[in-house]
Amino acid sequence: MPSRADLRRRAEGGLRATAYAALALAFLLAFRARAPRPRLRTVSPSSLAALLADVAHSADSVALSADSALDPVHRDWLAAHRAAGRSVRWAGAAIPATAIAVEPLGDPGGGDRVLVAAPPASNPRLADSAGALDSARSASGGASFLAPGLVGAARAIVARQSAHALRLDSVLPRRVVVFGRPGWEAKFVVAALEERGWTVDARFPLAPDTATVQGSPARLDTAQVAAVVALDASAEREAARIAEFVRQGGGLVLGPGASAGARFAALRVGPAGARVAPTVLEVRAGDPRRALPVLPVERPTPDAIALERRDGVVAVAARRVGPGRVIEVGYEDTWRWRMTGPEGAVEAHRRWWSGLVASAAYRATLSRATTVEVPDAPLARMVATLGPPDTSLRAARAGADAGGDGPAWWLCALALAALVTEWGSRRLRGLA
Repeated sequence: MPSRADLRRRAEGGLRATAYAALALAFLLAFRARAPRPRLRTVSPSSLAALLADVAHSADSVALSADSALDPVHRDWLAAHRAAGRSVRWAGAAIPATAIAVEPLGDPGGGDRVLVAAPPASNPRLADSAGALDSARSASGGASFLAPGLVGAARAIVARQSAHALRLDSVLPRRVVVFGRPGWEAKFVVAALEERGWTVDARFPLAPDTATVQGSPARLDTAQVAAVVALDASAEREAARIAEFVRQGGGLVLGPGASAGARFAALRVGPAGARVAPTVLEVRAGDPRRALPVLPVERPTPDAIALERRDGVVAVAARRVGPGRVIEVGYEDTWRWRMTGPEGAVEAHRRWWSGLVASAAYRATLSRATTVEVPDAPLARMVATLGPPDTSLRAARAGADAGGDGPAWWLCALALAALVTEWGSRRLRGLA
């Protein structure tokens, strides 16, 4: 049986052998690290400009670790680099899928609707060339903003990613036709639209064969008319022509009196329900329409969208009929809002009615050509140009790092620890 001294000597020999083996492996790895091989450069988008200028390394393979999508110049340069036979890989799992579009409102007061696509539960921010404009919480894949006057390009910012869009269309002016009985409601709807800048044609029946006519309400054609406002049952005599106009792409705003009629059943969002009295009598600035009676939109069609609810019922809803849009309004006597409301009620009533008409209106646009690419969907364009991200890039990079000097230093430390331990053991036994 070996003595303790023999076991100690064997352990010292093992430590010495471990030290020699670690040193040999460290030298081997250091030699392999210096062997010629293709150079893999990992760069961030901020350092891509330096890579472009570094002509001496333009033949290198490129591995891009990105926290935001590339601009068109750098993206196309990498595409050309790949087309020249070089390897181009990229990864960016944290880049949010962001896109932006700007569409002009049909409202004569101007303004744009900015649509932003963003991941759910994110917080997209809207800005233009003059500064920040608004922010929102992303729901159902994005957010919608109303911008009264964009300065330059619109910019959507989500985390570190931004998308830009220019207004490339302008809306050509069209008229609005109003059908309704003579009264306060018809009078002030026409007044609100005209004050906003719409050209309004109207027909107000006085007797079965007599009517007060403004403009040319009989000509319902999308070449000249953007939308029709049918306030009450007096519009039923025009129901067939209005239906044809909507199926050509025109817009229709149905008041509660008109939507209750059978002749608009094919166009309406849903039948008008029983009249619900207002819960307050005073028109208040914070919620002015709470003081108005409402005929709720009941049993909306499956494709309908509720635009406004009040006390659990749908007060305003919209749907598409072919290429046309229909908005059904359940509120009665909106003139009371304008006449009895607090300061600013006239402008608020005017803006609300114009917004309804603009949302339904046929939009004839004049496009402006541009030769400059605007990064309106930067991540999507990057994937289309460079392909999908390389999920193995991080693991490949870790493997490349494993062949560097780091493990060689650890092996040297292991060899030193083994030699020191052996030397200490020998000293304790009284050997030099």
